[in-house]
Amino acid sequence: MTLPPPPPGGDRRPTPPPPPPGVGPSAVGVPAVPHPAKDGKLIAAGVLGIIPGVVLGAFGVFAVVAAILFEGSDDDFFFGSGDGWAVLFGLIAAFLLVGAALCLIGGIGCVTGRGWGRIMTLIVWGLGLALMLIGFINEPAGESIVPLAWSAAVVALAAVGTPWK
Repeated sequence: MTLPPPPPGGDRRPTPPPPPPGVGPSAVGVPAVPHPAKDGKLIAAGVLGIIPGVVLGAFGVFAVVAAILFEGSDDDFFFGSGDGWAVLFGLIAAFLLVGAALCLIGGIGCVTGRGWGRIMTLIVWGLGLALMLIGFINEPAGESIVPLAWSAAVVALAAVGTPWK
């Protein structure tokens, strides 16, 4: 298919104005609907929530492996048998994997702009922030300031972020 040549003197038809910001292309005959802008603060809160979730998950898997390895051992240092170590590592693994799941689910919800992800992130990280503040007040050591600041950043970003879905 070939296009006809332009009329002599150039094409004098007016060009349509560009669409306003946030408006995507539309199908023929269907009006363009503006898409809500994605909030970078909520995405940042989600990413900051996902990173510790991955780390907690890795430590949880390590604790599961340790519990499996200690199962049935004959070490009688703890609870009279190696099964005590298996139980201890199993409890640690469960705690770490539940925390990892909460961080990952809330973080993914924030990154995708869901309102429930924002609420979940605020609850999980707000509770973590409260516990870290209590720990920092009881013993103000330098090594506890990074997780405290991380939690405060996640809570602050999730609090001011706006979900778009």
